Order: sequence, then C-alpha cells, then structure tokens
Amino acid sequence: MIDWTRMITADQATATRLADWRATRTLSRLQFCTALRAAGILTDPDALAAASGQIPEAFKPALAALAPPDQTNARLAWAAASTIDRTNPFITAIAATAGLSDQTLDDLFGWDG
Repeated sequence: MIDWTRMITADQATATRLADWRATRTLSRLQFCTALRAAGILTDPDALAAASGQIPEAFKPALAALAPPDQTNARLAWAAASTIDRTNPFITAIAATAGLSDQTLDDLFGWDG
C-alpha cells in the first residue's frame, strides 16, 4: 500500500538535498578566497589578505554590522580558520553585504544541483 502522506514533490526533494548539503559543505580558506576572487568579489590584494587570515576591505561592512564582541569573535575565527562553513553566520553576513544571493553563495561553494 502506498502512503500518500509521505510523498514529496521534486522541488521539496531538491530543497531538502540543498539544506543537507549546505549544513555540511565546507571549503578550505584558500578555496573560498579563490572562488570569491574568480567571481570578482575580492580583488587580488583582498584575496591575498583574506587567504592569510586578515580581514579584507570587502569583508569590513559585514564585520561593522556585528556587535563589538561579535566583531572580535569573527576576527579570531577568520584568523584561525582552515575551513569555511557554508552556513557560518559571518559568511552569510559577508554575502548579504556584498549583495550575493543564496544561489550565488551556493555556486561559490560548488553546488551543482
């Protein structure tokens, strides 16, 4: 017997797959900075700064939007990070202040649908 209450649409299945992917997707800091540079979001100097653990100019609007204790935490986390999580709040703030859509951020992290 088919349980019709458990049926989902293709769109629902894709949304679930995307949410699961986002929750586990990471890039190395180098991969992330390279992707941002290739997309034209970071200049060469900003990409070099970001890859070395510094906060580049392009990230400063997102940092400024945080409360002072959170700014310090974000700076420490960025400086110490070897991997960048797709769902990291600082990353989503950077995307928002740069005007990047969720789809664009997903693309930068390698989503292929």
